[in-house]
Amino acid sequence: MSEAAPRDRAQARLGLLLCLGLVAAAAHFSGPPRFLPRLRELQSGAALRAWLFEAGLRGLGEAVAFGALGFLAVRALAPGGSSRSAPLALALTTIVPIGLLWSQRGALSALDCLPGLVGGLLGFGLGVRPRAVLWLLGTAGALAVASLAIGLSMGLEGAPLAIETSPLVSSEKRDLYRRLTARSPRSLGPHETHAVRLTEHDLNVLLAWAISMESGVRRGRVQLGADGMLVEVSVRLPLLEERPYLNVRARGRVAATDRDLSVDVALLRIGRLQVPQFLLKPVAWTAVLALQLDSRVRAARQAIRKVESGGEGVEVAYGHADLGDLTGSAERDELTDSVRAQAALFTQGGEPWPPGDERTARAVEAAFRLARERSQEGSAMRENEAAIIVLGTFLGHRRIENLYGTFLEEGAGERAESRLQGATLRGRNDWTRHFFVSAALTVLATRGVSDASGLFKEELDADGGSGFSFADLLANRSGTTFAQKATASEDTARRLQEHVARGFRVGDLFPAAEDLPEGISDEVLGRRYGGVGGPLYRKLAEEIERRVAACAAYRAS
Repeated sequence: MSEAAPRDRAQARLGLLLCLGLVAAAAHFSGPPRFLPRLRELQSGAALRAWLFEAGLRGLGEAVAFGALGFLAVRALAPGGSSRSAPLALALTTIVPIGLLWSQRGALSALDCLPGLVGGLLGFGLGVRPRAVLWLLGTAGALAVASLAIGLSMGLEGAPLAIETSPLVSSEKRDLYRRLTARSPRSLGPHETHAVRLTEHDLNVLLAWAISMESGVRRGRVQLGADGMLVEVSVRLPLLEERPYLNVRARGRVAATDRDLSVDVALLRIGRLQVPQFLLKPVAWTAVLALQLDSRVRAARQAIRKVESGGEGVEVAYGHADLGDLTGSAERDELTDSVRAQAALFTQGGEPWPPGDERTARAVEAAFRLARERSQEGSAMRENEAAIIVLGTFLGHRRIENLYGTFLEEGAGERAESRLQGATLRGRNDWTRHFFVSAALTVLATRGVSDASGLFKEELDADGGSGFSFADLLANRSGTTFAQKATASEDTARRLQEHVARGFRVGDLFPAAEDLPEGISDEVLGRRYGGVGGPLYRKLAEEIERRVAACAAYRAS
């Protein structure tokens, strides 16, 4: 052994210790990994692109960091691929990434671990057989580029699928909504089970309803048969001219119990590219494994007793579940601390605020000042989420607490509501409820769910209630936008904190709504406005979007 060999090994060991320290510090300060997106990150193109960029950047960083760790582990512990020490270096390369990620989050999905494990194994391989690994990386890169080129040329098409869809009728949506919400998982007893059967028509109404909440050209259809469920979807992608359509056809079966989830894919066609049969099972297996290992999916599946699909329909049987369990435990505990701190602002008494718009202003200013103080050493996004959940509970509706999970002691909610009673936006307390319920639903679920619930409330009112109201829709969209801006990123979250904490002005968050039509009956909504999505409806919806976008707080953030 040359004199340089011990010196090189000592340097590698020092580098390994430094790398371990840097990786551990980065894991501690960077926040929990989240390679499976939240629902709201799948609802709009901008949100999905932001999530993909964040996940890709984080994944690349972890792969490089753990790759360096694997390389140094070989050089320090098993130089030249020593058979005696190689297992120790390999264990360090695989166990450390999982351990560090586990310490961040407490529960992991398969996708959370993947970048670090792949990077670590590649680094280990480079340390043992550098030429072989470099050849493997070059080959894999060339195949990836070729696959991407083929995928783009064959996966995108110049025209959408020829899918005939029926108009989305409000009465059908109302009927489906009542059936689906007849028994909530929370209302069931410990040993109770409730089953819902959805026909092919029901599934198409649900699909059309979901598609209608997003702008752009989207078509979809579900067909049930003896050979399984066929799903066809067409989406027009932005910034593409010659072949802008992503057309997907998939056939298969889905079955689930509280213990097992199975997906059998018989056909997957993307544009003109049909995925080979031998790849379908590994793709389905990987997707199922990633879902089963994710803590949020496991929590949701606790309610599922049975899911069966067949030629007659899809049957879903479920039992009792706490909706608050859908958040990962570590992430939820941190948010609950912030939620309770926010709730204390309104439940521990204090000097009464003037009624009307002033009362709403004081409440929002107080909540966001506290969020700003608490986020000096933490996450501004998390603190803003907590503020919006509490404001949604006290200024919107107490059922928001049920959606999140109990955070109030007995009698605390009544004290807060008594203090905030009479709070208004532009002189109306119903707009206050619309605004803050929509904001809270955006935090708890998705923009799409929040918009859909606000729109559906107006359609219910049109069927014999107070009537469809475009003014209420403006309050809903303002609340949704408020929550989106407050939680989109750390940067926008802090800017909105500063804007609101300096002084709440109604027009900065909720534009004028008094001139928008209200009290529209179901018959008039269909005849004059063309129903939801009709020509006059779209014109007023565009005006609502224009007014919301012009608000000072949203422009500033």
